[in-house]
Amino acid sequence: MIADRHLLDYEDQLSRKLFPGRCLPLNDAPFEGRLTVRRIGGVLATEVQSSAHVLDMRESPRERRDVVYATLVVEGQAILGQCGRWLQLRGGDAAISLATEPFTIICTEAIHLMSLKLPIESFIGSHLQALTEPVLIPRKAGAARFDQQGLARDLHRWLNTAEATDAQEARILSTIEGLLQLERQPGPGRSQYLAALAHISANVEEPDLSVAKVAQALGISGRHLSRIFSDHETTVASEIAERRLKRANAALRDVKNHHLSVAEIGRRSGFEHPESFSRAFRRKFGLSPRAARKRGWEP
Repeated sequence: MIADRHLLDYEDQLSRKLFPGRCLPLNDAPFEGRLTVRRIGGVLATEVQSSAHVLDMRESPRERRDVVYATLVVEGQAILGQCGRWLQLRGGDAAISLATEPFTIICTEAIHLMSLKLPIESFIGSHLQALTEPVLIPRKAGAARFDQQGLARDLHRWLNTAEATDAQEARILSTIEGLLQLERQPGPGRSQYLAALAHISANVEEPDLSVAKVAQALGISGRHLSRIFSDHETTVASEIAERRLKRANAALRDVKNHHLSVAEIGRRSGFEHPESFSRAFRRKFGLSPRAARKRGWEP
């Protein structure tokens, strides 16, 4: 059987840009595939549009211990197998998989998906390091579904723009953080609370993020939202502050941000005024943002 030249070209692009693997056709139809790759800060984003095929990555790449893969299916369906688990993904679903373990992706029909290589060394690193097997994040209703599908739309746009920005990287990581929180903490009566946390994580850099803004995104009243958070022994304001400070602390320790002032890092983390950023940071970590950067301090 003569190998499909387009399939071989596609396989070569995948091996050079994402991970080594074999691509196999699922039928006798001519293969069609296209990759669009872009680095957005520490995230390597790839848009995949192809006909049905199987991707088999059998050798664990040793150099991949510092990343985790996320897959967002835009259209079509696929099956992802890793660590003895098989996940069925349809349009709107997402999956997080390990970069250090072999995996197989079976695209049973024409597929359009986004693949993200997420850095462990980021403000969501604790979530990524806790993964021991692939995780399916199914389509969600309400704000979480908007965040998930909204990220796919944003990625498509960013992959075709002239310049990647730190804000785009933060948006990607924050959305993944929120989706992981949603999937790891299921339970009756918690859907609105978890959807609110997902919305906060995805929009935490907005200085006007508030109870009213989050409640509006969920379609409930601010009073009802505050009561939900009170039932979980926290407040909307404290959850917003916690995520902003976590992001700022990670940014201060990131060498690629050394050209940014402390005030600018605070602004990009959602703090409108440098003074309020410094006070909140000192209360949380016991030293100023400037001192934390100088010492390369980590909590």
